[in-house]
Order: sequence, then C-alpha cells, then structure tokens
Amino acid sequence: MGQEYQRRGLILLALAVCLTGATAAWAEPLAPYPSPEAMLAEVYQLEKDFPGQAQVLEYGRSKEGRPLLAVRISKNDGQPRPAAMVAGNIHGVEYIGNRLAMSVARRLLLDSQTDPWIGSLLERMDFYVLPCINPDGYARTWTEQGGGAIKDMRRNKDGVDLNRNFPMPGKSRIPINWAGSKDPKSAMYRGPEPLSEPETRAVRDFVQGKPIFASIDFHSVQGAFIPAKCENRQCVREYKRMAQAFAAAQPEVKYFRFQFRWLDTFTGEMEDTLYYEFGIRGVCVEIGKAKLNRPRQKETGKVFWLYNPEDPERWVRNDRDAALKALEAAYGLDQGRPAPEAQRRH
Repeated sequence: MGQEYQRRGLILLALAVCLTGATAAWAEPLAPYPSPEAMLAEVYQLEKDFPGQAQVLEYGRSKEGRPLLAVRISKNDGQPRPAAMVAGNIHGVEYIGNRLAMSVARRLLLDSQTDPWIGSLLERMDFYVLPCINPDGYARTWTEQGGGAIKDMRRNKDGVDLNRNFPMPGKSRIPINWAGSKDPKSAMYRGPEPLSEPETRAVRDFVQGKPIFASIDFHSVQGAFIPAKCENRQCVREYKRMAQAFAAAQPEVKYFRFQFRWLDTFTGEMEDTLYYEFGIRGVCVEIGKAKLNRPRQKETGKVFWLYNPEDPERWVRNDRDAALKALEAAYGLDQGRPAPEAQRRH
C-alpha cells in the first residue's frame, strides 16, 4: 500500500511540474539558456514583432542542414547606409555569445524611437546580427546537456573549430596552443584547408559586397577585447580607440585589450579575414570571467558552466552597450568606410 501511495505521489508531482511550468533540472538542464528550437524561434520573432525594421536572412546552411540566420536591422527608409555586424556562437558551447548578440538586436529594435542615442546609431548605420554561426555545435551542446567533451561541443559537425578555419593573411609565426592545430583530435582543429566548412564559407560570402565597416564577435570566457592582428601602427591606433570606447561604457567589469603587435600571430580567426580581405575592423569580445563561473562548473561537473554564466543578464548589462559604443567609434574613424587597402598591406 505504501508503494502505491508513493507511486501516486510521484505521478502527482510530475503533473504539477508540467501544469505549473516549474523549472526542473532534468527538464531544462541549461536554463536560462534556450533550446535550439527556442533560440531559432526568437530570431524569427524579431521579424514578426518589428516588420520592416527587422529582416531575417538565411545566408547558408550548416553541415547538418540547419539554417544560418542573420537579422538586418535598419530604418527601412530606402536610404543606403554603411553597416556594422554583430555575431555570436561560432563556438557551439558558448551560448552566452548568442545571448549578447540577441540582446544587441533587441536593444536596437525596442529603443530606436525612445532612446536618442540608439536612434542616432540607426540614422548613421544599418546592422547585421548573426546570432549563431555554429547551430550544429549549439544543438550538440544541448543534446549533451552541457556535459560533453569541450572539443565536441565547441566544433562543428566535421569536428572543425570554425574560428580557426578562415584563411590566414600571413604565416602563423608563433607556436601557441590557441593558434589552431593540424590534429583532428584537437579542440582547435583548423580543418583540412581554409574555408573547408559550409559555415565559414557562408560567413565569407555573406560579408562580401556589403558595406560593412566593423564587426563584434561575442565569445567567452576570458574577459578580453581582442582585435584582428595588426601589422602597422595606424591599425593599432584605430583598434585602441574602439577598445577605449568599449571599456568606457562597461559599468561593472572592465576587459583586457589583448593587442601586442609583435607578440601576436595569425590563427585562422574570423577577425583577421574580415580585416585583411574586406577592411572590416573585426573584434573578438570574450565575455565574462572564468573565475566567476567555476563554482557552478564544480557544482554540476559540466564544462558548459565554465563558458556560460548563471546570470547572462549581468553580462548583457555590462557588454551590450559597450559593443555598440565600440562600433560607433569605428564609424567615427572614417564615417563608416572600411579600412583602406593601403593600410592593410603587410
């Protein structure tokens, strides 16, 4: 009889959870981060909520056939403008990058009529937001409930680190472990050749021909502002202005600017290709601090929580407007024009 009451109690508890929508660890193991389906639905909802201002573009398909989406945000008044790009989640496990990219999109759309600064940005430039460059890695991370091996959750279906798969404008001169690897077992495997992956080819094709002058790509988790590798002082000066604008707008945690002209190397990262091939002043922003995430990682035993903070809103407040300030500073360098080719020669 006792077992029967216990069984009924468990059934009633399960029904209560379903009916109330209460969060259970086994139901939403990575909350507050959304499932792959919910994340895609968020993107499409922007177009429904802001017709005309937000346009969802499918710029390619992942290795597993998932859509690669960009949101174009503009005044939609027929006037041509230069464009800034905001991206995230090129590494599947770094969900926080997706949250920051989506928060930028919502900020631009929700506040364009009420915040004079946001309105002024949209008077000067359009935006392209690519919230998830690696949807296969995102989905695999969700399936693994954040507990898989980092190399499996970080990379794409082919096991390639997409942010090491872009062409290198010059030689990789310094043998550092994060500069990409030829070993397919490495978490930073660069692939059999540059642009071997559909995701990286799609990004390159997407930016080609568009008037994009600057880009912020959200990563985690080192608390750093990382420009493309610079080969001359003018490049360093311009990125320094972007970094200063970024740091000045961070209300809580300031990031380290990782820029050493002689102690840097090409790695196959997206930012180097954007800058040297297209003149797009690309920046990688590493969100958060690993030391702040380690308690949750140790508690759960899941590497996911090292790369993603429990409270993403804290970092939205810290980094969202800072990213827009950095892009505004890039616009001010040459009124939204890409870096001239002569400046990019090396």
